[in-house]
Amino acid sequence: MLASNYHVIVIPLTVIVVTSVLGYFIATYPAEAQPAEDEAFEVFQKIGCISCHNGTVARAWDDILQDLERVQTEYGGDIDAFARDVEYTLNPAIEFESWEDLMSLMAQNVGRTLDDPDVQLLDQFFRSYAGAVEVEQPPAEETPEETPETPPEEVEEEARGIPFGLALALTAAIVVLVVAALYMVTKR
Repeated sequence: MLASNYHVIVIPLTVIVVTSVLGYFIATYPAEAQPAEDEAFEVFQKIGCISCHNGTVARAWDDILQDLERVQTEYGGDIDAFARDVEYTLNPAIEFESWEDLMSLMAQNVGRTLDDPDVQLLDQFFRSYAGAVEVEQPPAEETPEETPETPPEEVEEEARGIPFGLALALTAAIVVLVVAALYMVTKR
């Protein structure tokens, strides 16, 4: 009797185990590094950037994105060089030395810092949108007193992965394929 009902117990149990294991690995794989444009725009509005970046005081969102598209073509991906050419509308005397300087001032304008998760999300989106690449800067001259005695900190790896929705769709597709295969095997 047990041998004849083997497929009734083993097949569903196998499907549950395989689905659970695959679902776990797919869902826990690190999320995609770049935030989506709509998510970044929501944060841009939420933290108050839109109060100046409205097209009147400063460049609007679409204009900013259009400007960032030039980072690849005109600056070879060097976002710091791009930032040095940005004119600060509120005080044209201010010149930025780097993208970080620019983002730091923009964050301060809305009462935030570069460490703020919302500012980091925007920074990450803008850098990714611009196709920014790390450009090696010439090493600064150090005096013997300034030489650090501690080893440099380890650099964190950037999270890579797939969006959750895609992970969910892949899991569902795998489940359907496993169930179909098991059904075909039991029909023999």
